[in-house]
Amino acid sequence: MDFDLNTIGPTILKPESVDSTIFSKLEKSWKEYLNDDSLIVFSSGTSGNSKVKCFQHSKQNLIRKSKIINQVFNIGADDRFITSLPRRHVGGYSIFLRSACAHATLIEDSSKWSPVKFYEKLVKENITILSLVPTQLHDLISMGYKSPKSLRIVYLGGDKVSPTILDKAIDLGWPIVLCYGMTESGSQIAYKMVGDTGTNEFLQLYPEHNIVKNTAGYELNSPFVCSRSFVSYDDKIEITNYNNFLLEDNIELIEKDDIQYIKILGRKGRDFNYKGKLYNLDELHKNVSHILDEYDLFNSVLFTTIDDLRTGKKLGIKLLKGFEYEKELIDKLNDSLMNPQICFVEYYDEKNLTELGKVRF
Repeated sequence: MDFDLNTIGPTILKPESVDSTIFSKLEKSWKEYLNDDSLIVFSSGTSGNSKVKCFQHSKQNLIRKSKIINQVFNIGADDRFITSLPRRHVGGYSIFLRSACAHATLIEDSSKWSPVKFYEKLVKENITILSLVPTQLHDLISMGYKSPKSLRIVYLGGDKVSPTILDKAIDLGWPIVLCYGMTESGSQIAYKMVGDTGTNEFLQLYPEHNIVKNTAGYELNSPFVCSRSFVSYDDKIEITNYNNFLLEDNIELIEKDDIQYIKILGRKGRDFNYKGKLYNLDELHKNVSHILDEYDLFNSVLFTTIDDLRTGKKLGIKLLKGFEYEKELIDKLNDSLMNPQICFVEYYDEKNLTELGKVRF
């Protein structure tokens, strides 16, 4: 499939879920900023509700970033890509960019996600470069599929990865590259080949990406950060201009031989106080990951809290409505957690899941 890197005019990647009235409001707000090089892409968690966020990128900057990533992994004209993620998200759009920059073959797959049919296509088309989110990897590994012989890179990002599924994927030969990034940065900013030694859980930053610590947190300095964001609220549009971008995750940063490495510690604002002791919701989730994996719930259970006058906070979980083994699950989680205990459940339904399988709140 051909993809034109030099399309004339702005490119708008609009999710179907965005209400037409909200889209019209956003369109009016970004109109004065657009030029032929502009790309408008919506946050991967965007839904049809009143708060919708999108970002303005430079298409030429993202093309240059794609060339950097291709160079790091020696991707060229002999490689074969497949459209495994929706094009309207930055990860999916990047598949088009990287394949076009490499003059590689791109196989378009617009069918509804099916691990069986998708795996058959990977094998049949001799795909070499693949991008997945954890829910897709989970589906493939749960089928017991071994990595196709042609595959040499599987970019994996977009959400937390189950340690159990990752271990199984490695045992089955899948060449996993863990990635960390966000829509604001034009997809991935750091990577790690699974099996690399020397940096443990640390991911290496790509060239032309630099992180510095300031009083507000860790800031990403990169020419690939979006120029501005547009957020629609009920009664207003908020526009924010960027030069650099403050990371929304807590990280640990180290530097070795003039190369930066980062370890992702979880989202900011996830710490809470229970009976005078500090806990972190993401750390609790990680500690019980083996239990969540038993029920295939690693990426569909979220820990949350509510205020409590006596203990500071009460711990709870967000769970898909109608889950059959709720009591059994909570009993096992509480046996493992000891303290704090799960005291309440909030329910969500299928409409709270994004196209990429993330829980949207």
